[in-house]
Amino acid sequence: MLQAHVDYLADLLATDRLVLFVGAGISRQAIPKKNIDPTDQMPLWKDLAEKVARETGEDMSAYNGNILDLFDAIKANQSRMTLEEAVRRAIPENDFDPSPAHLELAKLPWHTVYTTNYDNLLSRVLGEKTVVDTDQKYEWMAREDGSRPRLIHLHGTLDNLGTLTGSDYSLWPEKNPLGYANLKNVALNKTILFAGYSFSDPHLMSGLLPWIRTAMTGRGKRHYAWMWRINAEQRTLLDKRDEITALPIENDEDWVRAFAQLGEALKRRQAISPPRRKEAPRPNGAPTLSFDRAIVNGYKLYFHRTRRQMTVKRLSQLTGIDAREINNLEQVKTKVSASAKCFGSIQRENLARLEHALECIGELEFGRPDDFLATYILYYTVNRGVVKASSTTKPLDFKPQTKAVVFDFGGTLALSSSELSTWERIWASVGYQIEDAAELHRQFLAKKITHQEWCNLTCTKLRERNFGRKEMKSIIGDIYPVAGLPETIKTLHDAGIALYVVSGSIKEIISNVIGDATYKLFSEVKANEFIYDDTGVIKEIRGHQFDFEGKAHFITRVIEEQRCAPLEVLFVGNSLNDSWASRSGARTLCVNPSNVDHSNTLIWTDYIKKMVDLSEIMRFVNGKAA
Repeated sequence: MLQAHVDYLADLLATDRLVLFVGAGISRQAIPKKNIDPTDQMPLWKDLAEKVARETGEDMSAYNGNILDLFDAIKANQSRMTLEEAVRRAIPENDFDPSPAHLELAKLPWHTVYTTNYDNLLSRVLGEKTVVDTDQKYEWMAREDGSRPRLIHLHGTLDNLGTLTGSDYSLWPEKNPLGYANLKNVALNKTILFAGYSFSDPHLMSGLLPWIRTAMTGRGKRHYAWMWRINAEQRTLLDKRDEITALPIENDEDWVRAFAQLGEALKRRQAISPPRRKEAPRPNGAPTLSFDRAIVNGYKLYFHRTRRQMTVKRLSQLTGIDAREINNLEQVKTKVSASAKCFGSIQRENLARLEHALECIGELEFGRPDDFLATYILYYTVNRGVVKASSTTKPLDFKPQTKAVVFDFGGTLALSSSELSTWERIWASVGYQIEDAAELHRQFLAKKITHQEWCNLTCTKLRERNFGRKEMKSIIGDIYPVAGLPETIKTLHDAGIALYVVSGSIKEIISNVIGDATYKLFSEVKANEFIYDDTGVIKEIRGHQFDFEGKAHFITRVIEEQRCAPLEVLFVGNSLNDSWASRSGARTLCVNPSNVDHSNTLIWTDYIKKMVDLSEIMRFVNGKAA
């Protein structure tokens, strides 16, 4: 999360002005108990609808996927009791324990916690034995603070399922006058943080937002949301229509990190005297910034403005923003490490004007995964101060000094005579089907298992079939180094360029294929490791955290170790799991592309569509080696 945003929320939290609204995404994080299948999860709305449809014999597709229409139909065609019983069976609340995300949010002193979930996970983690789950119980909110309930189930609990159907939603304000009055009071006098909702959640889109919108019309009050993988268009709609600033949550683990970050900000806030002004102090010497202002990515601002052949003067006329302020935003502090310190800030209202004028809604604010893409930095380096915005910009043929090269392995440094991947050949070598390997891969991509859990499950399967050194030797025999590998690696090494490998392959394979002499020229080889028992049968697979999305983290670590600029590192890869490398800001070279769009310039700086010899990469290396 942006630190300015978290500091602002911490200030509200410290002064009893922040309330939390919890959606199904937080319940989704719950941990199955020991006697439950570890892959089971609490249902999201779509999962709940599918389970209820099967339970009641209804066809979900008959209602075009509209969950509320489905529930209306079950109530009309069968009975309310049938619907409620099906919902209770579909939400096995007692089969799960609260998640780390629950535990982190429970540490924070919320004024009140509201939820549209029916399960009891929040009441368990908050220790709330008395919760508000019917309209009559809102009278309890008038009690003294010590006895006032902290948890409100807006739509009821499994014991009291008050709001389920489309009709329930449309009549909620009339049927719940005390609850509606409470909701309006909170929306007007407190600040709301929505967490655990997605843009498709009917609790949010068909319930909370229309009700709050009615209460807030013309008031100019802003609320906030941490939302699951929200896109730029959805963020813009919430911003303009609902006055809600939404920040994306990209991975399940981010829920824990976000609440923990808020907790740390609160500790810092409580450790100092109450601030004399609204701005919250930023760490590490960064400038003070209120959440009314936003940090603007100057690389992107320059990129979008000049690609549209728009002068600063013209952009100033369109937005009403002083041309000097726009120029200042484009003055990136390139000598500062890749962080918020590189960029300037602007009023959020003016940020919206810039994005609207440049037709890049949601793109300019710092804090996105693509903030330091090599494409943006190269474009800025080549064109800034060299050409006028009204003329044609130069192609990205600028080659910075190369201080380090990071390689993928399979398809980059090594090729195979088989059409199967290395891991598919490993599974097939002991009689498994390719689909057996693919199933675990899908679970990993769906975030149902971690990388190490993937390795552990794979090891168990392979050990059951006695996969060992003999099978590995056969697989290594089908893999051979790309032409020119030892000569090119030696040339790079002798030129003083640091060399690395980060791969989803296995160290044993890498060392055997490229040979000991070449292997020793690499500063580090990061790959999975196979450990065998005394009989030569596999007993452990030691995974690493730098595959897939982790490749960007590894390259960032290389940049820090080498004390160089991101553009001074070249990453060479070939496949889909290499695409994340671009997020590090390093230059990226795609060779012999496999299942990846090598022409996507936001991911790949350059490409060699058919590389025959590794020495072909040398024209993308600048310095003595080139």
